[in-house]
Amino acid sequence: MNRLIFHCLAVKEPIVPYRDKIVRVINSEHTWILEKISHDKTHVTYQNFMDPAVRVPDFVINILTKDAPYYSLKNLRDLVQESIKDSSYKTLVCPKIPIKAEVNNKNP
Repeated sequence: MNRLIFHCLAVKEPIVPYRDKIVRVINSEHTWILEKISHDKTHVTYQNFMDPAVRVPDFVINILTKDAPYYSLKNLRDLVQESIKDSSYKTLVCPKIPIKAEVNNKNP
């Protein structure tokens, strides 16, 4: 089975400037596991941990918990499809932020 694992951590450095009335999450982890099922199908597992470090109303948490995974996966699919069309996948890595990926091409 072909598997690609991405483990993402919040960036501690202020690459993006702070803005008033916007919560900056400095403690978060996301794991994406993409497993090839067939030529045109991929099984995606998405795990997310986030600590906003401030009180966030329950209704906001509920909206994010429900909608964020869907839109994250949709945007990932769109990004991959678009980058394959124009070969931009070759330049998707931001040089300022190290990205680690584990590739497992061994059969179980």
